[in-house]
Amino acid sequence: MKVKIIFTLTLLFSISFFAESQFVGDAVRFISPNAFSSVRAAALGESYFGFSDDGSALVTNPAGITLVPLAEFGMGMNLTSHKTNTNFLGNTKKETSNEFYFTNVNFIFPTYNHYDYNHDTKDWEESNLKFKFGLDYHISNDFVVNTTYGGFNPYNTFIAQQARARQDWVLELFLAKDTATGNNRSSYYTEIQNNIYQDGFVYESGGLHNLSFGFGVDIDKIFALGATFTMKFGSYEYSRRYFETDRDDLHNIWDVNDIDTLIVREKLTRDLFGISGILGFQARLSQYCRLGLAIKFPTLLGTTERFAMNYNVTYDNGDKYNDQTGNLQNNYDLVTPFEFSAGVSGNAFGLSYSVSGSLLNASSSYFSIRKKEIDNYDFADLLYIDELNEIIDEQLKLQYTLGFGLEYKIPNAPLYLRGSYTVRTSPYKNNSINSSNNIIGAGLGLLITNNLIFDAAFVYSAQDYRRVNYGDETIPNLFSFYNVNYNSTSFLLGFRYRFN
Repeated sequence: MKVKIIFTLTLLFSISFFAESQFVGDAVRFISPNAFSSVRAAALGESYFGFSDDGSALVTNPAGITLVPLAEFGMGMNLTSHKTNTNFLGNTKKETSNEFYFTNVNFIFPTYNHYDYNHDTKDWEESNLKFKFGLDYHISNDFVVNTTYGGFNPYNTFIAQQARARQDWVLELFLAKDTATGNNRSSYYTEIQNNIYQDGFVYESGGLHNLSFGFGVDIDKIFALGATFTMKFGSYEYSRRYFETDRDDLHNIWDVNDIDTLIVREKLTRDLFGISGILGFQARLSQYCRLGLAIKFPTLLGTTERFAMNYNVTYDNGDKYNDQTGNLQNNYDLVTPFEFSAGVSGNAFGLSYSVSGSLLNASSSYFSIRKKEIDNYDFADLLYIDELNEIIDEQLKLQYTLGFGLEYKIPNAPLYLRGSYTVRTSPYKNNSINSSNNIIGAGLGLLITNNLIFDAAFVYSAQDYRRVNYGDETIPNLFSFYNVNYNSTSFLLGFRYRFN
């Protein structure tokens, strides 16, 4: 029953911040990338798909890597500032976190040209069939964000919600009584129903790294195909410190009432490993028009999860008690949906432009148990996984991303200017849980020599979402949540070198 115990705990304590269940939030967290495949791609946002003409194309539309003249090496780095403004019970608190990391390293190998023997000329001639291979490393998902919230709650308490859920720790720490009599089912009751100060401090970290190998091939002068295989690995860590404090001494009668402070500490870590792939197509309809299509295959993401909670309570007379869950472990897989992308780009008078978009059905994400471990689960545990997948289907919907971007070569100057706007819609049917994500990108490219170009980019992203403090909407009088206005500002630098 180990699996059910962990799943139930994570549901009750609402570790996920995007819905009532941790696992719906997990699906959302992993299906939508929030990092950048390169500096230039960051400046162009979703519209980069329509261009797909440098090393970064390997992980967007691999058919485009055949546009690299010979060979290319690229590298980029990123400094990001994450900011959250949290509204909880009419109070707003701010939190900021900063991080630095390498966004990408990629290398496109020299072109292999195919030659056919011409029997008329008695000579070998270069055919239109050309191959190009590439390697890439990049971070697709950045999980770093800190959140702080707090205020006086006159409506309910975490203690009351946990007593309602018959969690034993509220009995063991003398915060509630079992009022059941005779053969009646246990019923926990606490006097601490409302009027208490609540403070939470949430810390998230980690990322999802990608190692990709792919190829592109020019079938003829117009059509190109490409494919990429990707291995994903990384981690996600979540930590929360939560306090309920009777600062005004409103709960001052001894015997499950005379509380001073409750401290709850939660810790969750996930080790991640998965595989995915992309199949891309590109048509160079003319010198000034390019059309791209791609299918991103589902990611099979294996997860090893470790989870622990600790409770400490102090009473006004100085008595202290604690309880903890111990370290629990869980293994499961997440399968993300197919993603379909399309884009068109053109060029006129030195101005390149692109409109691109992608579509995925977030509700088709699902969790599964690994076959080699399925014997360790009883029938009730397997039914619980099915219930989680039903929740995903009920709460999530189609999600699309649309972007428009421009790249302008300044005449008689070795300088490119770039700008873009991208919108990614909410994957939730209830948009109050998670709003659309608006992303603005800008950047430049400085041509140092004919082979070397330096890229710089600025990206601003903003989104509003709701996070659960405790409980769920099925019991409104014991449901607590807070609203977060999140934005990130990224500054990126990188270079690309093309070999002669």
